[in-house]
Amino acid sequence: MDCGVCNVVTLTAGASVEKLGEAAACAVKRINLDMRMAYAARKAGAELREEFEVTAADFDQQQGLWTVSSGDVRLLLAACDL
Repeated sequence: MDCGVCNVVTLTAGASVEKLGEAAACAVKRINLDMRMAYAARKAGAELREEFEVTAADFDQQQGLWTVSSGDVRLLLAACDL
């Protein structure tokens, strides 16, 4: 099974292979997944910040957006996780 992420390990626990014809899960090294998501975000126009110490995080329930702060710097946070 190819999950589209490097270093994939296919899991065959349970009866998914018999019922679905392929394994229903795969394991991915988190660092590889994070790097691919970061590169895809940058390619889509996101500004990536590394070593950005978050000192505050505020959630706007009406807009559904997070704003993170570090000192005088405030940024809109766009995050995703699978």
